[in-house]
Amino acid sequence: GPGSGTAIKVKVGATKLGKITAVQAELCYEAGAYPGSPVHPGAMAMFAAYDIPNGQIDGYDVLVNKPRVAAYRAPGAPQSAFACEQIIDEVAQNLGMDGVEFRMKNAASEGTVRLDGSLHKSIAIKEILGVIEDHPHYNEPIEGPNQGRGVAIGFWDNWGARSSVEINVNSDGTVNLISGSVDLTGSRTTVAMQAADVLEIPFDNVKSSMVDTDSISYTDTSAGSRTTMATGLAAVEAARDVLAKLKVEVADMWNVSLDSVIYSQGVFGTTERNSESITFADL
Repeated sequence: GPGSGTAIKVKVGATKLGKITAVQAELCYEAGAYPGSPVHPGAMAMFAAYDIPNGQIDGYDVLVNKPRVAAYRAPGAPQSAFACEQIIDEVAQNLGMDGVEFRMKNAASEGTVRLDGSLHKSIAIKEILGVIEDHPHYNEPIEGPNQGRGVAIGFWDNWGARSSVEINVNSDGTVNLISGSVDLTGSRTTVAMQAADVLEIPFDNVKSSMVDTDSISYTDTSAGSRTTMATGLAAVEAARDVLAKLKVEVADMWNVSLDSVIYSQGVFGTTERNSESITFADL
C-alpha cells in the first residue's frame, strides 16, 4: 500500500532570546479504507528532538476511499518532521538566529521529558549539532545563484523487543554467528560487524547467517527500526560471553588468576606474567 497523505498544522511560541515556550500541532493522516495510519508514531516524533515545557499534539486517523496505507521506514515520522522543521526554521529566521544555533538552544538531551511523557535516554542531538556548527561545509560562504544551505532534525524511537544470537568459535579462529532475524538490507552484515568489534577480530572472520525458528531461540519481528539495534545488542552480549569463557580457558592454561587475564586487539595476556600472550585465533 501507499504511504499516508497528510495535513499538519503547527504553532510554535518562543521568547526573543530564542527559547521555545509552547507548541501545538494537529496531525491528520490518511489511513485508506480501514483504520491504521501511522499517525501515532508521527505524533510521537513531533517535537521529540526538542526540550519544550508546554505542548499539545492531536492526531487523527482519517478514513478515505483509497487503498489501505502501509508502513515505510520510520512510518509517520518524515511527515511530522517536515512540518515541524519548516516552522522551526521560520521562527529562527524571524528571531534573526542561525538554524543550528536555535536548534542547539532548544535541543533535547538525556533526561528530557518529551511532550508525550516519555523520558529521553542517551540522545546525541547537541553533539551532532555541534559537529555541524563547526564543519567547513556549514561555514563556507555561499556563492552564486540558486544555492542555499539548510539543517533539520528528525527523530525516531527504536523498538527493542527480543532477539536471539548464537556464536560458535571454530578451531581456525573464525566465528560462526547465527541469528533469528531476517536479513533486512544488510542486517546480516551489521550484526556481524558488531560482534567482530567486540571480539576485536577481522570482520571477514565472522560468518554470519540467519536461520529458521527450529535452529535458534525466539526472535521478535524483523523490522527496520529494531533489527540492527536489538539483534546487534544480542550479538554484542554473545561476543562478550565468548570472551569471558575464553578468559577462563586462558587462566586455566597459564595457571593464573582470572582477574589477571586481559584482552586487547585480538590478543590475550596476563598481568602476572608479561611474557605470556596468545592470539584469539591461536587459542
